[in-house]
Amino acid sequence: SEPDPEPQVVYRTTKLTNGEISRVSRGVGVDWDSLAGLLDIPYSEREEIRINDRKYPDSYAKAGQILELFNGRWDFSRHILEKCVEELKRQDLKDELHPVENEIEEIEPSPTEPQVHPYENVVLRNTPLSPREMHRLSRRITVDWDSLAGLMDIAKEERNDIRQNTMYNDNRDRAEKILSMFNHKRDFSREKLADCLKGMRKEELISPIMTGQWRNL
Repeated sequence: SEPDPEPQVVYRTTKLTNGEISRVSRGVGVDWDSLAGLLDIPYSEREEIRINDRKYPDSYAKAGQILELFNGRWDFSRHILEKCVEELKRQDLKDELHPVENEIEEIEPSPTEPQVHPYENVVLRNTPLSPREMHRLSRRITVDWDSLAGLMDIAKEERNDIRQNTMYNDNRDRAEKILSMFNHKRDFSREKLADCLKGMRKEELISPIMTGQWRNL
């Protein structure tokens, strides 16, 4: 079939073209899962893509599916995608996108510590980590994933399965997997996660988790 026509003017809400999806998918490589995490694609959907080698045989196909999912979201914005590739330090991917026509930008507040009202804090306390939070935390845990899993009361047998499973390419993947498991535990709370991080002497990671700072781009 013929490729879709490239748009004359591109706005932040202009959906990605087939050509852009193809170019970004080809370029992103093994970073497809990291990009998906920052795009807030649910972990369960990414896991399904990860294990379905028949439908998604390589990184190109997996990345393509991620971008198709993002393209169909109600909150789709090219600016979200650009911020995500910037956080990954992948300027090369940004170069594959059509430049966005100048629009009146909303004035963004300066990056101060987020103010959380008490009632919001109560709700957040038992709110599972978002995909974006899981990705950002896993990036900072990496080699310590097994120690964190132990503090989270994840069974040694399950940790061994994760360690030996070639589906998880590196320690960041393994860290994110155990965070997903903790997310679904009946006794999940951000306070318990904070206690685990404190036990690992990673106190600097507690504030973003307790305030929800990492939920936002």
